[in-house]
Amino acid sequence: MKTPKLRSVVWALATLFASSSEAQSVLDLGNIGGATSASAISADGSTVVGAAFLPGSTPLRRAYRWTYSGGLQNLNLPVVESYATGVSRDGSVIAGSYYDLTLNGGRAFRWTAAGGMENLGTLGGNLTIGGGISQDGTTVVGLSNLANNTNRAFRWTRSGGMQDLGVLGTGSRSRASGVSADGSVVVGTSDTGTSEHAFRWTAAGMQDLGTLGGVQSIGNAVSGDGSVVVGNSQVTTPGPVYAFRWTQATGMQNLGLLGGTTGQSNALGVSGNGEVIVGHSNYDDTYGLRRAFRWSEATGMQSVADWLSSNGAYPAGWDFISAASANEDGSVLVGNGRAPGSTRDQAWIARVSPYGTGVMDPVNYVESTMVARQALAQANQYLSRMVLWGGHHRPLATYGDLGGQGCFWATGDVGRRGGDRPITDTAGEVGVCGDFAGGAVRAGLGVGYGRQSQNLGDFGSTRTGGNHVVGEINYTTSTGLLLSATGVHGKWSADVNRGYTGAAGTDHSKGSTGVTSTALRLRADWNDAWRWAQAAMSPYVALTATRTRTDAYTETGGGFPARFDAKTQSGLEARLGVAARYSVAPATHLRGTLEAVQRLDGDAPRVTGQVLGLFSFDQPGLDESKSWVRLGLDVDHQIDRNKLLSFSLHTASPGDDPRLSAAVTLRIGF
Repeated sequence: MKTPKLRSVVWALATLFASSSEAQSVLDLGNIGGATSASAISADGSTVVGAAFLPGSTPLRRAYRWTYSGGLQNLNLPVVESYATGVSRDGSVIAGSYYDLTLNGGRAFRWTAAGGMENLGTLGGNLTIGGGISQDGTTVVGLSNLANNTNRAFRWTRSGGMQDLGVLGTGSRSRASGVSADGSVVVGTSDTGTSEHAFRWTAAGMQDLGTLGGVQSIGNAVSGDGSVVVGNSQVTTPGPVYAFRWTQATGMQNLGLLGGTTGQSNALGVSGNGEVIVGHSNYDDTYGLRRAFRWSEATGMQSVADWLSSNGAYPAGWDFISAASANEDGSVLVGNGRAPGSTRDQAWIARVSPYGTGVMDPVNYVESTMVARQALAQANQYLSRMVLWGGHHRPLATYGDLGGQGCFWATGDVGRRGGDRPITDTAGEVGVCGDFAGGAVRAGLGVGYGRQSQNLGDFGSTRTGGNHVVGEINYTTSTGLLLSATGVHGKWSADVNRGYTGAAGTDHSKGSTGVTSTALRLRADWNDAWRWAQAAMSPYVALTATRTRTDAYTETGGGFPARFDAKTQSGLEARLGVAARYSVAPATHLRGTLEAVQRLDGDAPRVTGQVLGLFSFDQPGLDESKSWVRLGLDVDHQIDRNKLLSFSLHTASPGDDPRLSAAVTLRIGF
């Protein structure tokens, strides 16, 4: 069957049409040294196959198999060149072609992980081109030549080997283009002796499907059960070519045109149940101006744009050039065209369903799922980090004696991360602390509320807010070494407004989820380790571990809402810094800091979920390894014996800290 299920087709289309660097970053199949291209994907969406070019002055192609878990796998066929063209439903069996100098020709192959490459042979000549493969992986169809170099359609099975499907009439050439789900029905095109006709082959033989009145027809695809064949045919000789639908009961049926009287149309795909046909057609009498169509018995031939509009989605600005495939019942279509404002051909998916109605650019859509989910998880870690490295960027003991054994504090924090996706963090907190063991130990406990807003540009926005609790304990040794441990635990709720290219420009699907984050910082400061001029220098080192869980959630609204699986992300960073304290007045002190920060953890967790009613997605996490530096300035002003007002300002190079942040804290001793 030429029309696979849409939940997997989208991944093939996303790769086939990913020509920009941005698109390649969405579904990155990697490479074996050069560029890659995809040709087919398994029905379960787990496996992509195609060809990768090796580097060199004369690039050579190598067949590859890509899976989510294994990445890009060179099939390592013992040949000069190879490419994969078809894959079974579960991704375990691959079909394709290769070229071998020792054979002086090409061969079709069937590959499995256990058995490796299997040469399917020829029909007597030196060329075989593999094409489609049945869903169970047992049947391969394509083209092979005879000893006299005449091309013939073939059907290969393990038990029967390579079978010449013959020709129509007195013809000499044929080729197979599609196969039914169980491999029992093959469709294609054959020379009849005077022209070419579409055929349908079964064990009973090759059946001539005739024409619409002209001398030529071409078979392109077949329904899952093999009962419906589609393609194109001349209506007069010479004359225009129109799309057709063929069944045993009705014969070849002319599907007509979208508009005009002298154009042409072509049926490229058929739904699994055979009731919906898709392709492209001229829409007026000017040749070359094509529009994608959807045909059913009830509606006749409709443009894809009209089909969507009649169901409440108005695709302003979209140019649907051609429709290539449909799902089982024809409610979801895929094809190529141009999104609003774009000059680049790209894939699209359109659907009318209870889950949502609209159109998407699959490359843009898959990127939106990754951007929104990664941004949410990463930003939620920022809230914990802001508490630790904002109002609590220095240990409690560094604020000195507040005139008693206890203290109260109130802190306000704000941070801003710029760039293409700016983030603003704010938090407020109150707490109490106490001194123990003759002042050698200081412990504190605080509660607060934080909020964060993140602008994702065309991909929407996130808003997060909730409460946190922070606890800290400091111990100062007799040698001046200050050891501290600070922990933060937060519970927040997050609202995600995910944007993606849709029917009328940008579509949005929304969801809400819960977030839980815990962070622990272990730190050692060597107070006043040395002096330089009027400044007392205190080096320090810190290690911070963060663990954040974002719950699963399901979106609503938009043409393509999705379900996102729960995600737990861990972070580990090390800081090495030095603080310099300088007195500008008896009651006012400056404290400057310089830190080098290294993120130590590797890749973030994968982003997984499902577009409701369509395909599952599984995207690799971002590489979290990075380093940056941060500069800080504190101003401590002693209002009186028991009150200390502190201001802090920090700036950082690109990394996980805000580019600019500030905090103000009032501490009262008692």
